[in-house]
Amino acid sequence: MRDWGISDIPVERNEGAMRRQRVASGALVGAVWLGLAALVAPPSAATPSDAPSAAPLVDPLGRQLGRDARDPSADPVPTPPVTPSQQEAPVPEPTPEPAPEPPAPGPDCAVLACVALTFDDGPGDYTALLLDDLAARGVPATFFVLGSQVDKHPDIVARMAAEGHAVGNHSWSHPRLTTLSAEEAGWQIDATTTIVQQTTGTTPTLVRPPYGVSNDTVLAVLAERGAAAIMWSVDTEDWRNRDVEITTQRALEGTEPGAIILMHDIHPTSVQAVPGIVDQLQAAGYTLVTVPELLGPTTPGQLYRNR
Repeated sequence: MRDWGISDIPVERNEGAMRRQRVASGALVGAVWLGLAALVAPPSAATPSDAPSAAPLVDPLGRQLGRDARDPSADPVPTPPVTPSQQEAPVPEPTPEPAPEPPAPGPDCAVLACVALTFDDGPGDYTALLLDDLAARGVPATFFVLGSQVDKHPDIVARMAAEGHAVGNHSWSHPRLTTLSAEEAGWQIDATTTIVQQTTGTTPTLVRPPYGVSNDTVLAVLAERGAAAIMWSVDTEDWRNRDVEITTQRALEGTEPGAIILMHDIHPTSVQAVPGIVDQLQAAGYTLVTVPELLGPTTPGQLYRNR
């Protein structure tokens, strides 16, 4: 039997085999490229209803590959982080108002030699000058005012209270309360209390009955209003003598610790006497105070002449 060499194969058979080999190789290469394209190609823009369903890609062990390996809808939706600006700011607790400082303690008249200067029947034309003199010396006083005069000089009475002086009640029109009915006496006190409240913002609880006269009816009227009667232990009689030297002498000679000194700020000579009286009392070791500071708490309806 004859052995065929490559050169002995007919040309037609040799070329046909080569064509079949090239076709098979091309098909294989095309299949590989199609597989790679399926892995890297972007998702189709077609809607689910338009796009044909395709079998997921699997590896030789049957596991899904690429973006088809798991269902994205099965993953929990991640919660975006909360930025500081989105966080609810804590509500600050209100800062409590600082408690007002307690008033400075007044003079201890149980230890000191205290005396109280008091002035009746004002305010008048000379009261502002008197307030200037007291302010220059840092001395407080007590003013028993008439309601009718407060009505004329409310600014002066407001200044009294603002500068630390005590304001007491001396009736509305200076009648003898002992000659009035309880209702009439009550009106005299009430009308003055009202106008002092309106002018100073404080309620007077100390009353000096005009002329220094009182009785059980008057004291009962005061008790009903929570007020005490305040008299005096030193009478300068400044309203009578109208003399600076005499007024000063009477004030100094009659004073002792706990004294309440009676003067009137409606007389010019009385006001002129005050600087000398104050200076000499202080030089003698006295501490000048208001009547409330001198007496401390008082009992409604009781009468006081000194400490």
